[in-house]
Amino acid sequence: MITRLTTKDGCLPQGSPASTTLANLFLHATDHLLTTLGDSNITASRVIDDIALSGPRDDVYFAISETVQELHRLGLRVNRKKLVVQNRGRRQQVTKLNVGKKVSLPRRSNDGRLSQKRLRDSVRRAARYGLTAGERRSLEGQLCYFAQFNSPRARKLQELLRSAPATV
Repeated sequence: MITRLTTKDGCLPQGSPASTTLANLFLHATDHLLTTLGDSNITASRVIDDIALSGPRDDVYFAISETVQELHRLGLRVNRKKLVVQNRGRRQQVTKLNVGKKVSLPRRSNDGRLSQKRLRDSVRRAARYGLTAGERRSLEGQLCYFAQFNSPRARKLQELLRSAPATV
């Protein structure tokens, strides 16, 4: 019954309100493998359907192989175009966030995604020209997200946003 209610043509539609919950329920089976990998030299994590593995190069390739096999056992295919191995010493991103010594939003983004520069520019533009109630709520939400990674800078932008005049 749930399958019929939540799928279209046998697939879980991307963007559906139920997608995240159902994907987490289904992929919960992989969490045991990821925990086991964590007992070795590998650090493993999963956010919905994004899996990140880090550690020594040879161990990472072995972990990728094991993870792909587990996903195949579950009847899933891995999109090889999305499989990325990132080397130490270079900027590394997972789920559009910079990871390394600390997690942060990218400073710039060329693809329209949220970045520190885009957020700062939007708040400055709002402070200068004003914004609607909906635009204010959207920026407040983005600043709350940003505050998880850089609280002092987010606080300054939140103060600036509070000073922005309302428009109709």
